[in-house]
Amino acid sequence: MFDNILGIIVVFLSFGFIIFIHELGHFLMARRVGIRVHEFALGFGPKLITRKSGDTEYALRAFPFGGFVSMEGEDEKACEDPDDPGNFQNKTPWEKIKVIAAGPLMNYAVAILLFLLIGFVFGVGEMYLKPKVGKVMENTPAQAIGLQSGDYITEIDGVPVTDAMALISKIHSSSGVELTLKIKRGEDYFTRKVTPVPMPGYSGTDKIGIIGFQPDTKSMDMRFVRVSPGEVVIDSFDKTYKFTISPFMAVAMVVQGKMKAKEVAEGSAGPVGIGQMFFEMYRKGFASLLYFIAMINVLIGVFNLIPFPALDGARIAVIAFTGITKKAIDPNKEGMVHWVGFCFLIILVIFFTFNDIMRLIKGITFF
Repeated sequence: MFDNILGIIVVFLSFGFIIFIHELGHFLMARRVGIRVHEFALGFGPKLITRKSGDTEYALRAFPFGGFVSMEGEDEKACEDPDDPGNFQNKTPWEKIKVIAAGPLMNYAVAILLFLLIGFVFGVGEMYLKPKVGKVMENTPAQAIGLQSGDYITEIDGVPVTDAMALISKIHSSSGVELTLKIKRGEDYFTRKVTPVPMPGYSGTDKIGIIGFQPDTKSMDMRFVRVSPGEVVIDSFDKTYKFTISPFMAVAMVVQGKMKAKEVAEGSAGPVGIGQMFFEMYRKGFASLLYFIAMINVLIGVFNLIPFPALDGARIAVIAFTGITKKAIDPNKEGMVHWVGFCFLIILVIFFTFNDIMRLIKGITFF
């Protein structure tokens, strides 16, 4: 019970940390360019704790999934006092862009620092697929030896197996060669001999062997590997880049027909699902939790930079457009577009939250 309560506390602290980092970026840059900040808040809804320092009120609000920085003139499209240096509207386009972009960029900076910290202290983190059997194909060697969904293949020819990719690679390279598999089913272990058959329809010179099963794609886990300091640095930036492009790669695969939209939706999560993942990572250890916090920082950063109405990216695009063209956009029309975008995002959050709750009810985990 205590461990569960502590895990829930860790989930809220992890969310709060990521939100704090994002809003801190906006806050620090606003202060740097001389914009007055009325409130720096974590959460939404009624205020629970407040403290005033100078012109700024620091507040902790009731609902923890969010936060904001309230700046002078930020939501106004004109400034009555053109000589007020603390008004957002009196700043140059470049200064405005810096303030808005600072939130997502702070998420990126913290993510890279966390990846570096994890790499130097624990080793380079990587997610891997456990050698757990998912689907067994009919009329295949796997079915013939009685392999079942949920089985774990722990050894192959006496060599321990912990990674599904290593297992598959060994099977692929063993067409026509008898293999001895050690299988775990529940608490029981047993061995079976199986001979991979050539993959149907493959015309390559080297035959690819298969036995007829798919790994369980939801049996993910974390491990940390010691590497040189130079490799830690390279890996930290490489992970940041890969997590940045991952949402766009998923969309591209749907457009190209390589993945179904339903599969993307099932693999995505809202606040509740992300909280579940934080809890699962907490259970795996401090290093895994830090890794996941770093990953979510990257995803929050890239998501906010998308030029979609109501997000930071759209506000940056509008400021850049008006700064370059010197043409003002109708404030009412811009406000309406952002409002529609905000409503769409709320609907999206509700949809993913429903999926998250159903996943919890069914007892489905992410890792």
